[in-house]
Amino acid sequence: MKTRVIQQAITEDCLFNVISKWCQSGSGCKNRSIKILTAFASGAGVAALSPLFDVFLGYDGNTIEIICGIDRNGTDAEAIRMLYNLQETHYSTLKVSIFKAPSRSAIFHPKLYINERGGKIDFVIGSANLTSGGLGLNFESIVLYEDVPRSNKEARNAISIWKTYAEPHSPLSHSYLKALTSEERTSLLRRMPKKSVWEKRSTKREVTELWKPLSHVPLANSTIVQHRKPTPLSAFQGDYLLMDVLKETRRTQMQLPLPVVTGFFRVKRGEHAEVNVAILSPEGLTQPIRRPLVMSGTSMRRIEVPEIKTRARNLAILFLKLRGRRRFAYCILPRESDSYRVADQLLENHGQQGAKERRFLIGRKGNKQWAVVKTLLPK
Repeated sequence: MKTRVIQQAITEDCLFNVISKWCQSGSGCKNRSIKILTAFASGAGVAALSPLFDVFLGYDGNTIEIICGIDRNGTDAEAIRMLYNLQETHYSTLKVSIFKAPSRSAIFHPKLYINERGGKIDFVIGSANLTSGGLGLNFESIVLYEDVPRSNKEARNAISIWKTYAEPHSPLSHSYLKALTSEERTSLLRRMPKKSVWEKRSTKREVTELWKPLSHVPLANSTIVQHRKPTPLSAFQGDYLLMDVLKETRRTQMQLPLPVVTGFFRVKRGEHAEVNVAILSPEGLTQPIRRPLVMSGTSMRRIEVPEIKTRARNLAILFLKLRGRRRFAYCILPRESDSYRVADQLLENHGQQGAKERRFLIGRKGNKQWAVVKTLLPK
């Protein structure tokens, strides 16, 4: 076990750099978990970490859990909106809960960050919130514990603090902790301040300050860090693919028929290939992940799509070709959504695959179906 003080704002060392290393080292690994307890969160803090979370969750097996306080307007509406969209984007691998103290005389105030990796954990405890100031710009009191065996007293204490709020029991109540559902998000957005009182500058400027050490560093299984921004239709090269996602034999990998591999992804039969894939979210494109098109027999390929793991089937997926070599983005259309019903009708009327169950539709921007296809994009 090693311990050290993070001399934030005194040196270049900061909490943001620690979390970025956790995310990069965990990329491509399985069964790692990051847990965050924070009294307050800001839009800038969430935006700064979002691309790193994308990389950490880019392959099956890793998870992130966040418990955020909302007392005394310390968390802003921008953070709530971004956290909800992150949770929807990384369905089943990222979970957000809200903790509200029951009395005005006391507030939810812990700050704890845990990186679980097998038999050991790393954790940070101190005064830093999930805000741009807490992550790197404020003077804080922060201690980092590294390579702590789970059996160690310090590790047990850190996990005990997490469980106190993640699994409330007397004298706490389960009613203090709520999942960030669509209804809870709507309720909070009516009450929370638009912008944190502690962060007056624009979100983009706050994020840029935190990203400076990472601005030219390629991330594992990805590219240099990229900021979320709304994606105009002009960013799409023109090709789109709408396809069924069935009950796959591998829960996070979907099958790609040969006509899809050659006709949409433009990969020749027998060719080894990787593609850069982002997720289309309401905040814009997520950090792209480099994914192999895994050969599966002589006529199929497989591609990793972690977000399908726990979703009820059948559902649909929409891929769009981005400008640049083998760059794509996708969004999932859950079977209970209006978007799925529209997609199902498109596939029923225009889908290819003959008598096979897996329907797909390959088209170009501007064709007869495009007017309907673009309504399926995240709002």
